[in-house]
Amino acid sequence: MCLIFCRFVIIFWILLQIEGVVVNDSRIQALLLNSSFSIEQLDYRNKNEIRSGEVATPDLCKTLMKRWFQNLNSLKNGTCKNSDDCLDALDQLDAFARYPAPGSPNIYDGSFRKCNDLNEKGGHRRKYCYLIQADEKMNCREEYHSILFKPNRTAFGFCGPEICHGKDYASMFGSMEKTFHFLMDRPVCAAFCTVRDIPKKLQFYFFTAFLIMLGSVVFFSSLYDYVRDTRYRLSSESEKVFGQRIILSFSLWSNIEFIFQDKRPDYIRSLDCIRAITFTWVVGQNVVGHLGFYDDKIRVDPSKISLASSAMSSLLPIYTYLFMSGLTVSYTFLKGKPSLDVLKQPFTWLIFFFHRWIRLTSALMVFIGFFDAYGKYIQGPYDALTGYSMVTQTDLCTYWMDIIHISNFVAVDEMCYLPAWHLAVDFQFTIFAPFFLLAFHYSTVLGTILAIIASLIGSGLTVFFFLQNTILNSAFTGDHVHDDKLVEIILSKPWNQMAPYMMGMIAGCILGKHSGSKRIIHPVASSIIWIIITVLGLVALIFGHFGTSQLEKALTNVSTRAVWSICLMWIIISTELKSAGPIGHYLEHPFWRPFGKLSFCAFIVHHMLLYFLFNIQEEAPKYTSFWHEYFHYTIPIVIYSYFLAFFLSVVVEIPILRIDRLIIDQFVPVSKIEKKTDVEEDDSFKDTSNRSDNTDGSSKKIKKSPENQETDYQSRNAYSPNEPLLENDLY
Repeated sequence: MCLIFCRFVIIFWILLQIEGVVVNDSRIQALLLNSSFSIEQLDYRNKNEIRSGEVATPDLCKTLMKRWFQNLNSLKNGTCKNSDDCLDALDQLDAFARYPAPGSPNIYDGSFRKCNDLNEKGGHRRKYCYLIQADEKMNCREEYHSILFKPNRTAFGFCGPEICHGKDYASMFGSMEKTFHFLMDRPVCAAFCTVRDIPKKLQFYFFTAFLIMLGSVVFFSSLYDYVRDTRYRLSSESEKVFGQRIILSFSLWSNIEFIFQDKRPDYIRSLDCIRAITFTWVVGQNVVGHLGFYDDKIRVDPSKISLASSAMSSLLPIYTYLFMSGLTVSYTFLKGKPSLDVLKQPFTWLIFFFHRWIRLTSALMVFIGFFDAYGKYIQGPYDALTGYSMVTQTDLCTYWMDIIHISNFVAVDEMCYLPAWHLAVDFQFTIFAPFFLLAFHYSTVLGTILAIIASLIGSGLTVFFFLQNTILNSAFTGDHVHDDKLVEIILSKPWNQMAPYMMGMIAGCILGKHSGSKRIIHPVASSIIWIIITVLGLVALIFGHFGTSQLEKALTNVSTRAVWSICLMWIIISTELKSAGPIGHYLEHPFWRPFGKLSFCAFIVHHMLLYFLFNIQEEAPKYTSFWHEYFHYTIPIVIYSYFLAFFLSVVVEIPILRIDRLIIDQFVPVSKIEKKTDVEEDDSFKDTSNRSDNTDGSSKKIKKSPENQETDYQSRNAYSPNEPLLENDLY
């Protein structure tokens, strides 16, 4: 006992002699007193033990580790001669693991910031790493995403020389026997570091060249458009030369104006607000979901009813996206009232599919290219703790599946970019949408019946898959394995998501055929319905994750999406019919207009920004409370997402949509879709600008004046029969 006390006094006295060290830090004292820094136990990787393409432990790494252990031993034994070396060794030790925080018994975090601060003092550089221990000897580097998904594993944060590789640390610490007293008696299976070399592949150089070319085109196009508009009062839309209009499509001068300009009168204005709220909701779910991957403190407990936890575990925002997609497709189709002859032409639907594909794919693939080229350089404690999840995700995927939108048929671990499965489901619904659109066009009753039948079939399949897979839950729980299976089997499959999409199509049909109606719902009846809808919405939100048996979980999942779809239907329809009172005014406020237009691109970019924000923290983020995560992570990510989405939209999304419309106007005239005789019989499509009827019955071709050309161009845009099928704001 006396010996232990004397050792403690000696260490404490040595610490007092060294300036800059916090002498009252009992954690450092405990590390020194109860740790063994045996240089003889350091085991390095030699050439005979490594795979092809790898390198052995660098000599400088060996030298720095030996020197660091020698300094720690000297400090521990009271024989430190060089105070600078001792101070450096203690500072590096100060960045080592703390005792685990409550709720995270398997994570011993150190200080990522403290480790980085050491690099500012000069000398050799350090990096922050996590040493992973498992119950058995294995290589957990090969596993996808967080190595902490499996039970009985620990992550031990430490700060070491930057020259050493993660596998070097795994070999060195794996050969020691409890180097630090609170390490578990488990084999070391891997070490993941915050600084690592990323080899530049062909994709990196290709996409960098693409960005340089795109930036040059945008710069010169914007400059040209600016000079035309300010000096010659010529807008890009008034340009008649096809080539120049293509170039002007990339102009920031006109594309930024599109973001803030008012939309046409028949646009469903409430969707802008709903899109913005839904996007914020999705970001909040992803924040909590990522933290829940390795922190069981936030796992959903069905016995506890909490509005906050229910909102973060709910599937309702996913249903909302699909509902709005079905609504806008049917609304724009029925609002345009295309003729039967136009609908009979297969070419019409080919244009419809192509326009929808280019709408969903252009911005997505450009950002996936950016994600693949530069996302791997986002390095930090969260990246290390999750086992380089971004690197693994981008290296093992196939991008062609995102191009043709079938990425929802692979496992979550194999998806190139996780948000892409939402767009894949949406495009697959678009392929089958014409069948229901034609039914709605023929008869509202027929279309509604078919939509309800499809919803019932989809709900039946959902119940079937729930009964076949006991691992499924009715909502997100924070458990990685269960949540991934819920996405793979239920959420990412179109037949299981049929109900909200079909309910949206029914709502779109009602609005499309009764838009502008003067029917006013009685205020008393409207108030009663609003109370009922509010109660139903809260019930769907709070009790959406309940259920013990698989049948109960399945019925909860199916009933929740049905109830929520009914609530959305009433909110949007009552707002359009001016029966929502102040709620309708709030939803239709012009403030939401730019957020509604940017929500698509914001949804695409938010996953990478979440990853970026998590990696700039001092340590790997952990769940604290709902409101802490909401204001500390969710709100900043939403703001950053809209900021980045603004540039993605004006540089990629809007130019591609403008070019798409130009090509259709240039190469797909009305005559290719509708016969000439049919055009002449229908006054709404009649075009008399190309001919003049003489008294002798002959027809002469006349030259158009600039005024007539502009009128003809506007007429084609206003009455083109393919316009209802080419709506830009479908998602």
